[in-house]
Amino acid sequence: MTFDRTVQIAVTILALLGGSFYGVRVLTRVTRGNPLRWDVVDDVLHVVMSLAMAAMVWPWGSSLSPALSVVVFTGAALWFLGRALFARPGVTGDPAREDHHSGMRVLLYHTVMMGSMAWMAVAMAGVSGSPGAAAIPATSGMPAMNGMAGMDMGATPTGGAVAGIVPRWISAPCAGLALFFVLAVVGAVAVVARRAVLGARIGPIASSFAAAVMAAGMALMFFEMA
Repeated sequence: MTFDRTVQIAVTILALLGGSFYGVRVLTRVTRGNPLRWDVVDDVLHVVMSLAMAAMVWPWGSSLSPALSVVVFTGAALWFLGRALFARPGVTGDPAREDHHSGMRVLLYHTVMMGSMAWMAVAMAGVSGSPGAAAIPATSGMPAMNGMAGMDMGATPTGGAVAGIVPRWISAPCAGLALFFVLAVVGAVAVVARRAVLGARIGPIASSFAAAVMAAGMALMFFEMA
């Protein structure tokens, strides 16, 4: 499927912005000599997710193997589910200092987020394989149709025409997930504001901000697919 150019640019910026935070945090923790902590794995998975998001909105990225994405992000979802089952209430009990991956509720959210990436790969493959998504070249062997006046079929960047039909079994879950991630953005922004008011360090504030921009990118992608 082809995303709107504005969505492509916005999602790329949001994904790379959020992924940069997690990437810097991974490098910081590794250079401090403790690369085997569970939260390092959490952050690496977020980096992988951000790169996948930035790639999937572009034509060259959407052609990547859906099966590989499903395997990777299903595994990531199971990782966070396992973390959630053994989660502590919080690192410190102080909302101004606790980590973004603290507690069962937050870890279950990450489980849903990673599972949503697996679903997105399935949905994009379904849209690309649906009859209405096939591109009809403008120079196909139908001169009569090419010459008909008033038939603006909306050329795609590749010179074809796309009907843009999304099957209901794809659009309905995508609409629900879009709403879910909009609510996640609102929640993350509220946490950013709360931590700022409580005088939190820059780390926890930046962590919640990264969560907000990643959720915003997911919401945009699912709205486009709904």
